[in-house]
Amino acid sequence: MILTDQSVKLINMPPGGGVALAKACEFAGRNCYASQDKITEDSYLRFCRSLIDRGHMSPLEFGDLTFDITTTRAVLAEITRHRLASFCVESQRYIQEAKTGDITFVLPEWRNEAAKMEIWKRSMQRSENEYKELIATGAKPEEAREVLPNATACRIIMKANLREWRHIFDLRTSPAAYPQIRTLTKEMLRVAHAEVPGVFDDLYQQHIERN
Repeated sequence: MILTDQSVKLINMPPGGGVALAKACEFAGRNCYASQDKITEDSYLRFCRSLIDRGHMSPLEFGDLTFDITTTRAVLAEITRHRLASFCVESQRYIQEAKTGDITFVLPEWRNEAAKMEIWKRSMQRSENEYKELIATGAKPEEAREVLPNATACRIIMKANLREWRHIFDLRTSPAAYPQIRTLTKEMLRVAHAEVPGVFDDLYQQHIERN
């Protein structure tokens, strides 16, 4: 049994990185106002912020971010509700979880509560043992997976445009969100804010700096 934390990694960035994404959004947005002649080396920053302030979000659809995410099957069930995103998910049906000897489980948010964690660890170990037993009897991975819990680690490649990421971050980093997805999306927001200037400043201030 392997215990791990959730993780996120930004991948497939274009040449020029997040600045290039913001500039693409500026170019598209300025078409609405026939103001491309006002584009300068750093005008994207002010322009993207003004779009957000005015609620003119459609130009932000011209930039995409792709994350490589490791999380739980419980978070998978929630995050895939965002229909304007694209997902490729590691399959429990075709991939044998224990082929390397151990199954990976993601630690819960309440990992510091010793009594609860003792029960949780026993449950994870039991699930791993039963999964391996089923495989040993000749069961297919799609059959053996029935005994695996929501805490089983899951790798997701997820892409969405900047407008949709703003929606996801605003919704999933709020105090009302499921704690595990809140922790995950707050880290994604930190990464997105650092990489794409001008697009996530307000959300970062609201959900990271003030919380």
